[in-house]
Amino acid sequence: MTLPELFIGLYSVALLLAGITCLILDARRSGKSDTPNLQAWNVKVGDFLILYVLTFAVQFFAAGAVTRTLQQLGYDEASIALFTLPTLALQLAPLLVVILALKFYPQQYPANFNSRRMQGSEALKLGMFFFLSSIPIMAVVSLSWEALLQLLIDYGWDIKLPVQEVVSIFAEQDSPLVIAVMIFMIVVMAPLVEEILFRGMLYRFFKGRMGNLVALTFSSLFFALLHANLLKLIPLFLLGMLLGRAYEKSGSLLVPIFMHAFFNLSTVLVLLITPEALKM
Repeated sequence: MTLPELFIGLYSVALLLAGITCLILDARRSGKSDTPNLQAWNVKVGDFLILYVLTFAVQFFAAGAVTRTLQQLGYDEASIALFTLPTLALQLAPLLVVILALKFYPQQYPANFNSRRMQGSEALKLGMFFFLSSIPIMAVVSLSWEALLQLLIDYGWDIKLPVQEVVSIFAEQDSPLVIAVMIFMIVVMAPLVEEILFRGMLYRFFKGRMGNLVALTFSSLFFALLHANLLKLIPLFLLGMLLGRAYEKSGSLLVPIFMHAFFNLSTVLVLLITPEALKM
């Protein structure tokens, strides 16, 4: 066993032990504390569909436009600009659409994402707490799902489990700039954008029409399917449920944003230290 693998092993054990402790504390205090009354997003169906479809359309258009522009300027596929800027546009474009909609159409799209005001430091602590308490559950479900898929493959099912693109990036890239941009995208931008879209908007929109549990299920399923990764389908669905629970229990969108960021940061840490092992 190499030193990086030993470090990751110790890190995983420490994370699991901390997670079990937080899970016990979470279970004990669940029935004691009042859950904030997180409001549904009272947006008309037509207005919601317009904004949601426009958000994703602009997202992919922006990424494609940046790619074509850079190619026309003479950047080849191996260039850092062509590798990082379209990915950045993929995250910034939907965020810009949502900000503009909230600013210029406040009656159609009220910006009431939080049912309680929370300091950033408190949201950070709660995000860390919910992240840790989710680790044991996520570990059991992820390992069980991977074992099931492997069993189906062994029985002759034609299931393709390609290496995740992000794993290949960290394993193959030696540019500090590319790695820095990817870390920023994964740890900062992805949690911010995805939590606004899936928890702040989609979940609360469904909540006003079908109840908490059904709304949480549908928004989490959409969240998992949009990542288009069979190996992570059930774990991502569960993560969506846990992020929604953190949102409901805290009443602040900052909490699932931080929780999501901690999940992604943990993944990035493993990828940076042992990328070769994860490609196997």
